[in-house]
Amino acid sequence: MTRPYAFAAAIFALLAPLLDCGANQAAQKSAIVISEVRLGHGLDIDGKVPPCLGASRFSTGDPIHLSLWQETSEREGATVRVSIRDVLTSRVVWSEEKASHGSGSYLSFGIGRALPSGAYRAELSVGGVVVSRKSVEIRPFGGR
Repeated sequence: MTRPYAFAAAIFALLAPLLDCGANQAAQKSAIVISEVRLGHGLDIDGKVPPCLGASRFSTGDPIHLSLWQETSEREGATVRVSIRDVLTSRVVWSEEKASHGSGSYLSFGIGRALPSGAYRAELSVGGVVVSRKSVEIRPFGGR
C-alpha cells in the first residue's frame, strides 16, 4: 500500500465507528428490538394486523392500522411513536405515541380513516430514532 492510501485507511479506521455512532447509541439506549411491523385494514383478536389484512394501498375512508411485535424490551414504558408523513411536503399529518408493553407483545396504532388521497410514509421511532419506514398510498374511493 502506498503512503497516501495507508494514511487514508488509517484515518477511515479511526473515524468509521463514529460515522454511525449516533444511531447505534440511540438504538442501544432504547433497548427495544422491534420486528413484524405491518400496516393493514384491521386487527385480529390479538390486537395485531394479521397477514390476511395487511396492505400498503388504501382507499379514502378505509381504516388504517399499524402493529408491531416487540421481541425484547429492557425498558418497559419506553416511548414508541408512529408518524404519518406526507411524501411531497415531508409534513407530519398524523402522529401518536404509546408506551412499550415489554418483551413479547404487540403494540398497535389506529391511524384512522381521515387521510386524504396521496402518498405517505409511516415512520416508527423508538426513543426518537426512526427504526422502520413503510410506504402508504391512499387513493380516491373507487380509484385505481
